[in-house]
Amino acid sequence: MQQEEHDEKKGMTSTGLLTTYDVLASLGQLKREPAWLEGKDHTIILTKSATMRVVLRALHAGSALGTHKADGQISVQVLQGRIEFVADGRTVEMRQGQLLVLEGGAPHSLRAIDESAILITIAVDRAR
Repeated sequence: MQQEEHDEKKGMTSTGLLTTYDVLASLGQLKREPAWLEGKDHTIILTKSATMRVVLRALHAGSALGTHKADGQISVQVLQGRIEFVADGRTVEMRQGQLLVLEGGAPHSLRAIDESAILITIAVDRAR
């Protein structure tokens, strides 16, 4: 029988090859932490491997991530609030429940219109 591993902060349970996350519980935990309560955006890396990263980020209204690039293709899912995502000469307003996919290495930025939470998945391209 495989032993279970738990991480309360990440809402994570792992049994061998399978790991599950309670993303909304993780978000609740994140918003109770001092950094968030002091008005700072806050991030939890849910998982990181040689080929993939999954990041939960909470943003206060009006905060922004300046132009940057990811190592591989990314997806951004809005869990709460609304954001503006800028890439490839376009600005896309996204709201709760929407998902976008962007090719790796493409410059992009975002701004939280409202208090927001996003789930970012990065498929790491080892060739970059």
